[in-house]
Amino acid sequence: MEVKELYEYPVKGLKGSRVSCASVNSRGLNLDRRLMLVDSSNSFLSQRQIPGLVKLLPTLDDEIKIENLDTNKYISTMIEKFVIRDQVEIWGQIVEAEQAPDEINDWISDQVGQKVKLFHMGDKTRRPVPGGNEGDIVSFADGYPILLTGSASLDDLNSRLANPVSIDRFRTNIHVSTNKPFEEESWQKIKIGDVILRVAKKCARCKVINVDQNSGKVYTEPLEALRSYRQEDNKVNFGMNLIPETHGLIHEGDRVEVLA
Repeated sequence: MEVKELYEYPVKGLKGSRVSCASVNSRGLNLDRRLMLVDSSNSFLSQRQIPGLVKLLPTLDDEIKIENLDTNKYISTMIEKFVIRDQVEIWGQIVEAEQAPDEINDWISDQVGQKVKLFHMGDKTRRPVPGGNEGDIVSFADGYPILLTGSASLDDLNSRLANPVSIDRFRTNIHVSTNKPFEEESWQKIKIGDVILRVAKKCARCKVINVDQNSGKVYTEPLEALRSYRQEDNKVNFGMNLIPETHGLIHEGDRVEVLA
């Protein structure tokens, strides 16, 4: 088995980018979900509330750039200009983060049609993994540092759909070429390159997987099909949540070794 595709999502809910390699640290992929949009009450926003976020493409290094793919207009600023600290809420957790300058927030608000603010999680912020081990931390991802999916599981799902979907619907980080549907659910620990990852739990899916990641249009599939055969305890599962145990680089094409 090997890493088939790698994805990072610098801003939670916005469009992701496929990358050839990524650095892994305690929070997950280094540039993954380090920024997040919030509403007027400082609660997180995602495609659950605004499917059109797929039209905004972020890139991140020392600066954050956000491009509207419909208009080709963009705005950018250095991360160091995020200076006002405030508390934001994500899934009931209160997290300290730095707020973007007003001109960034105003521009994004105009693109999405409602008042929003953009926040960045600095290196000093420690958000615990809900239900994780002591010391486990995570970015602004829903709950766990890294999401892994298997190619055979996607093929199995698509065999049940009139209109097959691509893996971008699941906003995965690491898509692995597997041999059997859902074999990844039996893994406890894996190694990719020199990075060891603990397999924490199955990923429960929501209506975001029904959002076309190019158009922003919302469908009833594939969640409906998954619910027919992948529901356990009122949760519809697809993919596995991972927690890094060591740090390092991973690449597309890297061998995936099951350790336990």
